[in-house]
Order: sequence, then C-alpha cells, then structure tokens
Amino acid sequence: MKLSEPRWKDEDTKKAIEAVERIDDQSKLLIIASDTFGVNSDVRMAAVKKLTDQDALADVAKNDAAHEVRMTALGKLTDQDLLFDLIYSAADFHVRWFSTMALTDQDLLADVAKNCHESHMRLEAVKKITDQTMLAYAAKSDADLYVRFRAAERLTDQDLLADVAKNASDFYIRFYVAMRLNDKTLAQETFAYLAKNGVNERLRLDSAETLADQTLAQETFADLAMNSPAFSMRLAAAKRLTDQTLAQETFADLAKKSDDCELRYEEAKRLEKQSMPVDVNAAAGDCLVCCEAVGYLTDQDLLAYLAENSVSIVVRSTAMDKIDR
Repeated sequence: MKLSEPRWKDEDTKKAIEAVERIDDQSKLLIIASDTFGVNSDVRMAAVKKLTDQDALADVAKNDAAHEVRMTALGKLTDQDLLFDLIYSAADFHVRWFSTMALTDQDLLADVAKNCHESHMRLEAVKKITDQTMLAYAAKSDADLYVRFRAAERLTDQDLLADVAKNASDFYIRFYVAMRLNDKTLAQETFAYLAKNGVNERLRLDSAETLADQTLAQETFADLAMNSPAFSMRLAAAKRLTDQTLAQETFADLAKKSDDCELRYEEAKRLEKQSMPVDVNAAAGDCLVCCEAVGYLTDQDLLAYLAENSVSIVVRSTAMDKIDR
C-alpha cells in the first residue's frame, strides 16, 4: 500500500477489510462500495454490509460488477420505490427477481403485475397482490399460463370469479374458476360451453364429466370416441359412454389397430437406434391403449381372432382371458 492511499486500499485484503470495519461514515463507505475497479469485491462487500443509505444500496445493487455484492446490497434494501425501480432497470435478472420478491407495496405490485414484460416478475407480484380486481384482470388477460393460474387461484370474490368464468381468454382458466363458483347455474353453463367448444379434447372431456346435463355429456363422449385422432382419448371417452353399442364399436376398432401399433412401435425403436427423430413413447402409448381396449371387449368372435392371430403377446393373453370358457 502506498503511504498516500487509505488503509482500505491495502493490497492485503484482510487488512483492507479490517480498515473498512472501523469506518462509520456513510459517505466513505459509499465511496468504497462504489469503487468497482479500484477495490476488490471482498472489501466492497464489507462496505456494503455497513451501508444503511438506501439510495447508495440501490446503486450498488444495480451497478456493482460482482453478483454477490449486488445481492448483499439488495438484501438490505427496503425502500419500496427503489426496489420498484430495480425491477425495471437492473441488468441482473436475479436483482430484478428478488426486488419483486421484496416488494410489498400493493400499488407498485399491481403495476408490476400489469405492466412488467417479464413473466417471472408478474408471477411474483400476483402471489402477493390482495386486490381482487387486479387478480381477475391477470387471470383473464395475462400472457403467461402460470401467472393466469396463480391469479385465478387467489381469486375469491364470487362476482369476479363469474366474470372470469365468462370472459377469460384461456378456456382452462374458465374451467378452473367455474369449479369454484357458488352460482351453479353459471358453472354448468360454462362447462356446457367448454364441452362443445373447448380448445382441446382433454378439456372437452373434463368439462363433459362435470355436466349435470347428461344428454350433452354423452354427446360429447360419443363425438370424442368416434372422431378423436388420439387413441387414448377415444378409449377414455368410450369408457364413459352409456351407449354400450358405440362403446363396443370403439373398443373393437382400437383392438383391431393393435397389430399396426406394434409394428409402428418396433419401427420407432429401430429409427431411434439410428438417431432419427421419432417419438417412441407415443408409439408405445398407442400400443398400451389398444391392449387396454381388448380388456373391454365382449365380442367373443373378435376376442378369439385376436387370441390366435395378434402379433402382440399382451393382446393375445388379454383376449384369451376374456374368452368365455
């Protein structure tokens, strides 16, 4: 250390830290904490630990070159406006994220939930917002699925739940919220709409299962059993049918496809060994569905045929067990 330099610039880090620990002047501590290029991070850290000035801590949290120094400064920051500013201005993702976690001011949290472009920050804000109107807005409109669900989860106001059930852009949110409605008429209207218009077949099936209107429920199951491109959905819908003729037709159609499924599965495994892009799990899943469908068959002639001719040992065995002795 040069004689003209302060002791906190000592090349011996331990001596420099000891010097910092003897300093109480906040302005001097700020000079040390802010000297990113002239003071090593351990010494700056020691200064930050003694800093109490909120503006100074915010500056270090935003600008220090060392992540651990930034986070230490952030851990001492309580000023809500400064934390809010860091959410929008800090370059370090973790500083922005932990600033959101430290934020408690409801108005500022609402601003983050509504306006921040980062879904991680909006999610953290929604976790702490108590304003029901803001939660309903997030449940209906947020671009991120997790934010929408967390907002809907924290929503308790029945009028706002009804609004979300009718108007949310996400049909899954409508379904989830309708399950919590005290207004059972509106809930059933929501389920009926989703059973007919759901964005995917799983949602249509789940909605139909909650319907009091069994005519519409059975129409939905029949449509899925006959027309779904997914074997698993056809089987799931057929198992819920009261029309056993249609159910047996679906089981039979799936059972007859078992040989094709086995061949596709074997081909998928062969291609996978050649590092070709192929979904082996999907092929295996279809095989399992076809095998399960055999277990629901009552057609003795078809069961006898499968027991003798299927390429799948599982299908043959299942069919054999179902044959009347």
